[in-house]
Amino acid sequence: MWRWSAPPKPHAPNAGWVVFLLARGRVSFDEEGMIFRFLLVSVVVLTSGCASIERANRAGAERVLAAAGFKVLPANTPERQDSLATLPPWTMVRKFKGDVASYVYADPQQGVLFLGDEKAYAKFQQLAIELRIANENMLAARMNLNASQQWNDWGCWGAPGFGPRWP
Repeated sequence: MWRWSAPPKPHAPNAGWVVFLLARGRVSFDEEGMIFRFLLVSVVVLTSGCASIERANRAGAERVLAAAGFKVLPANTPERQDSLATLPPWTMVRKFKGDVASYVYADPQQGVLFLGDEKAYAKFQQLAIELRIANENMLAARMNLNASQQWNDWGCWGAPGFGPRWP
């Protein structure tokens, strides 16, 4: 006589087994803990990757600010430390003193302020546009290179049975 029995516990359960076991109510505390740890590690890895990308973008913006003529002012006086604390971090802020506009960019992580005038801000915008265009051109060149070398699922060898394809 045939009887229904629980499936064997896999060593590393995949999603199908986990869903099946959860539906049947046969997940032990250890398996739930393992699922929770896996999800926790996944979230930590993904958020740390996003943070490192953002840090790299900020470092790039600060290099462009310095190249555009912004003065790098360390927050070593009480007035600068107060400005660093009150300004929004990593954001360009326009301030007026009478009729003269100045632009301030605060980096609280490095403890510096970038201070520039209209001329430096215009140069910053121009360099940012040039950098964006250069990045787009490099991406297009890489895509064209890959297309010219016929990099598909089979690499430069082409589909099976048709022999090697040399660029």
